[in-house]
Amino acid sequence: MFSRNITMQKEPVFLTDSELQQVLTRVSPPGIEHAAARICRLLANQPKTTSHQVKQVCSVGNISDQVSKRINPRIVDLGLFVACHKPPQLVLNKLSQRTGHHMLWSFYRAANDADGGSQ
Repeated sequence: MFSRNITMQKEPVFLTDSELQQVLTRVSPPGIEHAAARICRLLANQPKTTSHQVKQVCSVGNISDQVSKRINPRIVDLGLFVACHKPPQLVLNKLSQRTGHHMLWSFYRAANDADGGSQ
């Protein structure tokens, strides 16, 4: 099972084509691209994507559910995981109103035990 106590590098990462293929192989059956695979494909090249963008582009309602059940448990042994964090600035909706529901989603690498998560 995926552990929430994984030490992560501080910065989101872009995935190489090879890493993305490994991830996609684990999160979705061959020839079928479910929501989890769409999320991975988007975040591989677009770190710090807002919740709204992920939901809209990937046609997914509950990002956290996809990440916690269908993505992270299947890729943790690759030294990768998807996580979210609050944006450094307030996110406004299309009406220029404050919204507290947007998080920034990205891939991260698990820090090596040898570096103590200091990368």
